[in-house]
Amino acid sequence: MTEKQPINKNTYYMTPDWFIGACVSISRATSGKYLMTKKEQGQGFYLTLQVGPVALKVPFRALFDTNKKIAPSKALSFISALDCPSDRLGLCQLANSEKSCYAKNGAKQASGTFITSGQAKGAPCLNSYRNSRLVTSCIDLIKSDDALFHKLVKYINLNVKILRFNLKGDFRNLSDIKFLLRLASCAPRVLFYGYTARDDLFQVVKTYRMYSNFYLNGSNKKYTNHFKACYDLKAWLTSSKICLGGCQGCKKCYTLKNSTILCLVHGPSQDQDLNTWLNRVFLCDLFNSLNSSDSPTLEPEDLTIKKGLLESLNYQLNHKLGVTDLEFQDYWDLRDWLGGLTYEIWDNIEQVRDYEYLKSLGVA
Repeated sequence: MTEKQPINKNTYYMTPDWFIGACVSISRATSGKYLMTKKEQGQGFYLTLQVGPVALKVPFRALFDTNKKIAPSKALSFISALDCPSDRLGLCQLANSEKSCYAKNGAKQASGTFITSGQAKGAPCLNSYRNSRLVTSCIDLIKSDDALFHKLVKYINLNVKILRFNLKGDFRNLSDIKFLLRLASCAPRVLFYGYTARDDLFQVVKTYRMYSNFYLNGSNKKYTNHFKACYDLKAWLTSSKICLGGCQGCKKCYTLKNSTILCLVHGPSQDQDLNTWLNRVFLCDLFNSLNSSDSPTLEPEDLTIKKGLLESLNYQLNHKLGVTDLEFQDYWDLRDWLGGLTYEIWDNIEQVRDYEYLKSLGVA
């Protein structure tokens, strides 16, 4: 903020809470993305947001997110996950985004609105939602100011190697897409990748194909790639093109083209979401084909004894099949176990329902 800038009580109450939180967080920052260094200020790598009589200097680095999953890449999002346009338009591929959406769950967890410790305890601060409001306001300002845009381009060229877009939410409108494509065209050495379900907007935008540094992964259809939320356990277990959960160890979304990349649904309700008839039949067929003919038979109804699919499988392995030395901690554990089976079984998992064929191979 500008130094010693007095505001009266009425102005304070009329100021948006996200802006107040931004003023407090940025003015108090001693490290992290809200701290503007003297070097950055000297280079002009900031913008000034004006709300009423208050002018707030926002460092460009405050516009970008990162986390353990995508680090060291930076992310730029246009809206909060809680206001996701694709979800509101019914374009989200998740059956229950309130429970399954990674970004929504993160926003709900990072929902504190006040500082909880230290000398500033009780002062407003930026949470996930307020941060998104700040970023949205800054992006809209940059769109309208050509000089600011080129300063941002310079900042990105100097400080960002890989930029992920829509870490949370999606594009709000065509203006967001044109802004991002313009960034990609002005920063050809920076790799841009991200996700969208806004098929309604990309019906009229084809220019993304012009840029070799721009990877657009569609949720519902294939653009550069198709990034598909997967509820089909067999499809996920038998595919080599799956999301590994950590972008730097996976890289499929910004190295592959014209591919379908499966991402097993995750989140706190994952095990319940995957407890479908199709998945129950698959697991029953799989384990029945591995057992001897005189062993108990696992039925789809057996895997409804618990709410979760893996939870039910673990229970029945122990209680019905008498397997006491096998328990799966998660679906990656199940995948690793399947990968450790004999080559004959793994190579013929597509024929898992064909008992006679498996018997002819001597593996059932």
